[in-house]
Order: sequence, then structure tokens, then C-alpha cells
Amino acid sequence: MSKIELSIIIINYKTPQLTHQCLNSIYAGTENVNFEIIVVDNFSEDKSLEVIKKKFPKTKCVQMKYNSGFSRANNAGTKQSTGDYILFLNSDTIVTKNNLRKSLNHYKKIESTTKIGLMGCKLLNENNTLQTSSFNAFPGILDEIKKNPFYIKFFDKDGLKTKNKKQKIKNNHNNNHNTKWLCGAYLLTNNNNLKKDNLYFDESYFLYSEDVNLCYDYIKNGYSNHYYKDSKIKHLSGRSSTSNENKYLQITLSNWLFQLKTKGKLFFVVYISIVKLNYKLDKYLNKKTKSKEIIRALKLKKKALSLLPLLKVRKDFLKI
Repeated sequence: MSKIELSIIIINYKTPQLTHQCLNSIYAGTENVNFEIIVVDNFSEDKSLEVIKKKFPKTKCVQMKYNSGFSRANNAGTKQSTGDYILFLNSDTIVTKNNLRKSLNHYKKIESTTKIGLMGCKLLNENNTLQTSSFNAFPGILDEIKKNPFYIKFFDKDGLKTKNKKQKIKNNHNNNHNTKWLCGAYLLTNNNNLKKDNLYFDESYFLYSEDVNLCYDYIKNGYSNHYYKDSKIKHLSGRSSTSNENKYLQITLSNWLFQLKTKGKLFFVVYISIVKLNYKLDKYLNKKTKSKEIIRALKLKKKALSLLPLLKVRKDFLKI
């Protein structure tokens, strides 16, 4: 049997149609790559794996005994992988023709001269517009300062600084570049280095910010992360998760967990103090508002702050 060059890890949780679409795109559009696909089902209880095994018999399947979240499921798949390289791929993606060969070639080229860690590609929406997926700074205290009403009033009244920053990030996607963190929908890396340096996903995260933390860990271990513009996939963003109150709370708490784990307790106290101050100011300044959007945003922020103790009591993973 010829050696596996690439292991592709896909997490399925009650998204059988998306997973099938993703698998079809890989098998139909991949040439000259000896790959294996490992689908990890997060206890969907919908016979997803039975259907996948029947339709895609070459696919390896791993059944989790409970909904273990994104990090643990990816780690379970990784431990079953045998490829020299590994690709963490969302189920809500469509891989374009020859994407994998092109990405591997580019990764190997960089790898010959640089200690490269994770590599992302260009993510496109369903209508082929760009999704921002590469960021040159980790989320941090400056992001919260810039949300302060007084900062907005005196330094970014017209929102120009925010717009310019977003445009700069967008423009950066037209060039290959090293970056701080990448969207977890598509992350390619050297499987041998991952296992040698124990660079698995941090299982403290149930969902969201696990990709940010992984990128942070790679950089901390001396690797550089890279964005490759000439490799493209479609990312049907949001299809594999439910857009509701719990999603907002999970995103917010996971981001706060990232701040705590990577910056330490003292930083986190200051960070959360700014978050609370911003909330109080927003609440005071909007106390007479009739805007349903603002009222809802304030309620969600209040609920998120009430869940702060979860960062201490959730020893296994942070699940809302």
C-alpha cells in the first residue's frame, strides 16, 4: 500500500448533507494526492456514519460517545491519522478542483526554507465574495478599548478607523503572507510536527476560538503561520452551527477564555474590567432607546457577563 500523503479531518454534527457535499467535492476534484478522509461524528444520533460508510466506503469513521465539541473531535481524528500532512476541514466547505495538490505543493515549498506551522487558503462565500480568514493580530485588550463609547466619540466618530482596518485586512487577502491566526475552516499542517511538538487543539474549548488558540500555540513554539491566496474553497459559513443566543454566548465566552489562557489572570482582570465598563456605559447611554437590536445586544452582553464563573468551574471544556 502506498504511503498516505494527506489526512483530512472532518467533523460531522447533525450536518449529513453538508458533509456529503464536502466529501463529494474532495473525491471529485482531487488528483495526484494519496489521501485519507477521517470523518468524526460528534454523537449526531442520526445514522450519519452509516450513510457515509455506504456512500464513501474508503472514508475512515470515528464515532464519539457524546458531543465532544470541535477540539476534542479533531484530536480524536488526528490520533487516527497516518498522513505526512493533515488538513482540518469544516463540513460546510466545498473543495475546488486540485485545491489539495496546489496547497500541498505550496506548503512543501515554504517548508523547505521556513519553519511553517499552519496554512490557510482563500475562503469564498457561496456567491464567490471574499471571507476574511487571516488576521495579523490576536484578539485582545485593544479590541475592547475601541468598543468604548468615549473612544468611538473622540477617536473614531465616523467609524473611519474601523472601516480602514477592515479594508486593510481585506486587501491583505490578495497576497500570500505570514499571519498570526487563521480561520479554522481550512488549516493545513505537517502531521509529524504536530505530533512531535504536541500541537493538538486545546480541549478547554468546546467551540470557537480553538483555532485562534491553536495558531497562538504554533507561534509560541517557533512556527510561522501562512495564508495562501491561490488556493480557494467555498465556505458556507454558519451552515454547520445554529445562529442563536447560545452561539453568541459561546463565541464570547470562548474569546474570554482565550484571553485568560494566553495572557494570564492579571491581564484578564483588566480586560474584563474594560468589558464591564463598556457594558455599563452602553447601558447608560442607551437607557431610553427603543431599538430592539440595541436592547437585545445589551441583554446578551449582560448574560455573557453572568456566565463568567464558567471559566473557573468548567474543568473539562467550556460549553454553554
